[in-house]
Amino acid sequence: METIHVCQLVGYYGYGGVNSVAMSLSQALSKFNGGKYNVTYLCRNLNMKQAKEHRFNIVELKPSNTYALWKLLEKQDKYDIIHCHDIYALPGLLRRSEDSSEKYVYTHHGIVPLEYTRKKDYPGSLFAKRCGKKGIRNMDMNIAISRYIMDDLRKNFESKNNIIIPNGVDLNRLDELGTCSSRTNTMSGNPKLLCVSILDRQKGHEFLIRSMVSIRKEYPGADLTIVGKGRLEGQLRRLVSRLGLDGCVTLTGYLPEPELYRYYHDCDVLMVPSYCLYTILFS
Repeated sequence: METIHVCQLVGYYGYGGVNSVAMSLSQALSKFNGGKYNVTYLCRNLNMKQAKEHRFNIVELKPSNTYALWKLLEKQDKYDIIHCHDIYALPGLLRRSEDSSEKYVYTHHGIVPLEYTRKKDYPGSLFAKRCGKKGIRNMDMNIAISRYIMDDLRKNFESKNNIIIPNGVDLNRLDELGTCSSRTNTMSGNPKLLCVSILDRQKGHEFLIRSMVSIRKEYPGADLTIVGKGRLEGQLRRLVSRLGLDGCVTLTGYLPEPELYRYYHDCDVLMVPSYCLYTILFS
């Protein structure tokens, strides 16, 4: 059986939705079809310890800057397919493509709008768009995670080879956990609310936490669990205490997948307060 060598090219090995998608794909491909796919997870930096259950190879590049990343990419082994989740890395892939039979796939997870970006991060956002304009239209295939992202690829990056593949949850793993009592919890005024994302400004956690004051007036037994890590963790914990919500709002930090699926299973409502999502829905 011919082995297909696949590279998942990601900014970081760690927390956040993009990394979760890339790690899930790497893990699934490593198990699929009797090991036909040899998968390498190529990242700039490791932000957390490597999970023991992962069957794929993990390579940390540690570039000093994005230009150094491009140079490092030129020196990497050849793969059959490189699936890139890092828009900044696209020009580096083009430097490999001049003398290569590799196929390049890019998944566009979107760029945070400037109005939800810290001012000091403006240059990085603008540079991301430049990298996208240079690289996206030259990929063999571009994956959009939503119709909005598909429109972004077509209008702003002149992309033609596109397909929509939404991010998903393994429903089989939820079924294995059995039935839950969500209707009973909601009708009794004790709904369990869940939010899962990196703790950053554009995700809208502050708005969600403040909303719990009003939610509990309507549903006195409601509780909110926020799963994730990020630079706003301390600030959000202080907000919870200041609003007197310690008994009903819990920040768990990062959770490995087996524990996270238990929270998905047991919640009544999955909350997605992201300001970027608001832009997607109503723009």
